[in-house]
Amino acid sequence: MKNQNKQHFSHHHILIPLNEFEEGKDIKCKACDDDQISGSEPCHGCLPCSFYLHSSCVDAPRSLQHPSHPSHPLTLLPISTYSTRSFTCDACRLQGKAYSYTCAHCEFDLHVKCALLHANKSSNDQGKVESDQNAIFEAERELREQRIAHQIVLDALDSASEYVGSSYTKRYYYY
Repeated sequence: MKNQNKQHFSHHHILIPLNEFEEGKDIKCKACDDDQISGSEPCHGCLPCSFYLHSSCVDAPRSLQHPSHPSHPLTLLPISTYSTRSFTCDACRLQGKAYSYTCAHCEFDLHVKCALLHANKSSNDQGKVESDQNAIFEAERELREQRIAHQIVLDALDSASEYVGSSYTKRYYYY
């Protein structure tokens, strides 16, 4: 199945399996934004368009239910829906400009590799991996809530200092 031509929803031409690459040519996976696709990794591409995907990215499901976001399914999108055309991955907190698994209801986004991480683990490790991922995602949610609460306090202090105005003076002590 790896050596078959494939059609991908994000590209209008048939993708062919590629085994050899021109030396020095920058070949980047459009889905996961890997800087360099190596010859040892299965890959499909459209040579006239310079469009390349890892075979695992070609085979990635269009929709999936992820343990870190159980309330809605995530949909694979080739372009970010945000005006900046980028997103912040809710798993690793890094910016993404390639494909993403997205929940439009919650503005929840994952890199393709982050979303598929749990799917690539063996069934024996699956429970532990999902448990660890859920703990990480929960800690990140709590941290985001604390940041928001902290920002609210800072905004309130700024507003209070504007209200008091110049009648409030600070004392500085120098030793």
